[in-house]
Amino acid sequence: MEVLIKEQRLNNIIEKYILELYPVVKSVTFTTKDVYLASGDKSERRTIQRNIINVGFKGGEMQNSPTLTLRRIRGSINRMFGLNIDESGSNWGIEYKMI
Repeated sequence: MEVLIKEQRLNNIIEKYILELYPVVKSVTFTTKDVYLASGDKSERRTIQRNIINVGFKGGEMQNSPTLTLRRIRGSINRMFGLNIDESGSNWGIEYKMI
């Protein structure tokens, strides 16, 4: 059985999941970015629209480096939601900023 979830609903679930699991995260927002995939031969090159998860860390409350924490978050949401962020040509990406 296949379950269809609207993009906004998925974004809300991912946001809630990250905020509840990682107390050092202050905000989670979503944007889109056009990404040119240039690997492979010329017939495989194309532009895709990537959904970017923007994670805002609470700067004064970090005990680990932001990149280590982001790596943990990325692995966690990959396992939970199957986004395949680390795969080439993935429709999902993740970035961070300090707030």
